[in-house]
Amino acid sequence: MRSRLVARLRAFLTARGYQEVETPILGPHAAPDRHLESVSAAGGFLHTSPEFAMKRLLAAGSGPIFQIVKAFRAGETGRLHAVEFTIAEWYRLGPLDGLLTEMDLLLGDLLGVPPAERRTYRELFLAAVGADPLSAADDRLRTLAESHGHPGSPDDRPAALDFLFSRLVEPNLGSRVPTIVTRFPAPLAALARISDDDPRTAERFEVFWAGLELANGYDELQDPPEHRRRFAVENRARARGGRPPAEPDERFLDALADAGLPRCSGVALGVDRLVMAAVGASRLDEVIAFREDGGS
Repeated sequence: MRSRLVARLRAFLTARGYQEVETPILGPHAAPDRHLESVSAAGGFLHTSPEFAMKRLLAAGSGPIFQIVKAFRAGETGRLHAVEFTIAEWYRLGPLDGLLTEMDLLLGDLLGVPPAERRTYRELFLAAVGADPLSAADDRLRTLAESHGHPGSPDDRPAALDFLFSRLVEPNLGSRVPTIVTRFPAPLAALARISDDDPRTAERFEVFWAGLELANGYDELQDPPEHRRRFAVENRARARGGRPPAEPDERFLDALADAGLPRCSGVALGVDRLVMAAVGASRLDEVIAFREDGGS
């Protein structure tokens, strides 16, 4: 089943004009994301995703591209997480709507599921938490997170939002039909564009089905100074959490500044979780032939 799904995924993307590429797995920079810890190897780091290298190709004029590749994240072990895992990542030219439609078609093609429902982060959060994620005071969100079992006090607004969403919203997503969650709060933008019509939100989305988060994508940020600012924000959050800083990838930033990233949208899809959803598995161990990180 795994082999057939990967073959169909590759055929789906190739038929739509994507070119398959390869980028380095080992590089000199750790991931800047506050939630991720890179695996060090041979004086460098194994990538947590091929995002930055693929965007350098996009800046060089590659056009639509994809790859299916191993990625690595230290300390991520358990029923739904592994240090070493497989992702499919692809980028199409143009704004986000085309990619959302494509994700819906892909899920139908690979999993035979009905069309996804699209819900905004705000409407889901309001219904489950009883607070507006765009306007509620930081103290209100912190108190709610603590009341629902956050271990200690969230150190900032994104931490409180992430905890409440994962605890109260995610368990109810994608049970009847796939759910595509759109319009994340701006503090959770990662590397997504801020929405033109509401600067409180970002053009980021996540896909849920069968109790699993399958994919995370953006209408991609193009502004190099804003990239640098967001990397600095992540490093301050890493410091608060006792994690070492991650130096920005200057080659990536130079590529954006010199050539410019074209208007594009991109997504990373968890291949192992895709297989889990296809076969009804409840653990990664059921769909990975070799599990060497001690997870269970």
